[in-house]
Amino acid sequence: MKQYGLGAIIALAAVVSIAGCGGSGGGTPTAGTGRLQAFAADDFRDDHQQIWATIYKVELLDASGAAVTVFDDVVGKSMDLQLLHDNAGPRFAFLSDVAIAVGTYTQVRLTMGPEITRFPVGSTTGIKTPFAASLTRDAAGNVLYTSTLDMPTVIAEGVTSKLVIDFDLPHFVLANGAVTPKVKRGDDSTLSDKSRHHDEDYHGTITGLTGTAPVQSFTLTNGAWKTEVTVDASTVVFFEKNQSSPALANNLFVEVNGTFDTVTGVLKATKIKIEDKSGGGQNNGRGIPEVKGLVSAPSTATRSFTIAITESDDFVPTQSTVNVVVTDTTVFRAHRGVILTEAEYFATLGAVSIAEVKGTYNAATNTLTATLVKSESESDSDDDSNEAEAKGKAGLIDATAGTFVLSPVSEYEGFVPGLSPLSVVVAAGAEFEDGRGDDSNRATFFAGLASANRVTVKGSYAAGVFTAVELRLK
Repeated sequence: MKQYGLGAIIALAAVVSIAGCGGSGGGTPTAGTGRLQAFAADDFRDDHQQIWATIYKVELLDASGAAVTVFDDVVGKSMDLQLLHDNAGPRFAFLSDVAIAVGTYTQVRLTMGPEITRFPVGSTTGIKTPFAASLTRDAAGNVLYTSTLDMPTVIAEGVTSKLVIDFDLPHFVLANGAVTPKVKRGDDSTLSDKSRHHDEDYHGTITGLTGTAPVQSFTLTNGAWKTEVTVDASTVVFFEKNQSSPALANNLFVEVNGTFDTVTGVLKATKIKIEDKSGGGQNNGRGIPEVKGLVSAPSTATRSFTIAITESDDFVPTQSTVNVVVTDTTVFRAHRGVILTEAEYFATLGAVSIAEVKGTYNAATNTLTATLVKSESESDSDDDSNEAEAKGKAGLIDATAGTFVLSPVSEYEGFVPGLSPLSVVVAAGAEFEDGRGDDSNRATFFAGLASANRVTVKGSYAAGVFTAVELRLK
């Protein structure tokens, strides 16, 4: 459940594919359909710092009242709507990619949770505010809000149309302890500017995987919702659980973070987390709270820190911050997915450190007991050894040049190698250890490299080359 705040234009970028009453995302529209890209953004409201709402469904209605669904999430997408606007104007969040039946659509209908949680300026405690009693509810108590578009959305056969749904926060009416929303067609003049798109998390199952790692593509499928995803060497891929060597495969349930390209109709993945579906309370990787924000007050003594919440999944915050505690089973990862020890993670925390935390939430104490803590920023105290790690058998050794290859690569983290041997270059000033973990030197390392069963390298990976700053023989 992704959460967004009050006063936002939710620019829904959806391309919906409709056959009869159903729909599917991605691909080329069939006869009688066009494409619709729908995004979310907002108009800023200056008396609130955060406004959280949960969206379950977005539908377009024609003049007869017939509806087509362009977004549907049974768990709910919760958002801080205030994130979707800054001093330069609206920021856009992609909702879905679908093909939609040819026609003229005059209204948009939103199914939203029964309340918003708002944080007035200066407040650290959220105020749960129900939607007005006059609004229609469904059987689950969720609000059905219908708005007439000031300009209809016209879908022509084979043509891609775009719709920005603007949560007009300045015109949300707060009266008698309840809120009446206002939604309109938003400004899409900057929609083609990729820098105006907000990175979002999208959950689903991998289908139709093609390509060779690290350059791959697949369809992300969640019920009727689908979108095409591309992956390259810059994409961070990692397991939620304590496991190395992440590899994409069909039928894996994943969380994809990225931005949608309005020209290609593809979601460019910046991060892919392979979900642990064994966790209690999860529904295909969903249902366990997850937050992201700025870390403060880290304490190794109490094994805790505080996060100022900017984004959340499957969780609507009631406080602007949440206390985080870690345990012996918490998994720690660096910003590119390398597994860290607890001590290593706390050592990376600097003045500006952003983290993503997943775990079990105790509302009474406002505490999240973390199952996963992942750095989302490279702090000043971080180093190249946290970028990537690989293990394997060394070959093609050139001690003079300081190079060798790993073939095969038996384990890896922080990057996804291709099928070819991994080229390794030893960096100037690199540190070396022998099989016992004792300090060694460059000459001794290369002298024993050929006979070693395995070598571990830590460093960074770019353009097919691994630059090693820490090396250990096994």
